[in-house]
Amino acid sequence: MADRKNGDSPTEKASRIAARAIARAAASSAQATDTTPWHDLVVRLGLALQAMREDEYLIVVIRGTNLYVQFAAQGVFGMRAEATSAYYLPEDATISDSQHRALLRLGWGAPTNLPEGIGPHELEGSPNYFVELVPPVDHGWLAALGVATLASVFGAGSPDRLEYSAFAEDGTPLRFPDLRIEEAES
Repeated sequence: MADRKNGDSPTEKASRIAARAIARAAASSAQATDTTPWHDLVVRLGLALQAMREDEYLIVVIRGTNLYVQFAAQGVFGMRAEATSAYYLPEDATISDSQHRALLRLGWGAPTNLPEGIGPHELEGSPNYFVELVPPVDHGWLAALGVATLASVFGAGSPDRLEYSAFAEDGTPLRFPDLRIEEAES
């Protein structure tokens, strides 16, 4: 049954509540005494994002899927983050309408472009859900956005289902062992 106030289903409402809880946890970051695996990941991801330098990339994916969030450090221009859109899912998978609405409510911008090679490509847009943050970047908020997306919208279930890859623009691999999630096999 939909919530009469805003038309949300119980699942959507739960996703919104979970996202707010993760965001609150990120805001309290290292001072928090009440920890959960998701909260711990928000803190660790925020620190990893803060450590990234210009032209470095970090992708966190739900193992065995194409559901991911990715982060690109852009130096003086800030940081860009993206979350999977239907363009990058297998043909039999999609982003549901409720997931689409949840992503927009969390703060992601809707996809604006077709993937490269398929159609026009605007520099300011993306074929994925995206957000651009100018300095000073709020790494805690960005980490909470990424974790809320993986946990609440994409349904990761547990941080144990996640893996990451990271690299510099020249292809040099980067490691973030403090994330405490598995590094994806190359």
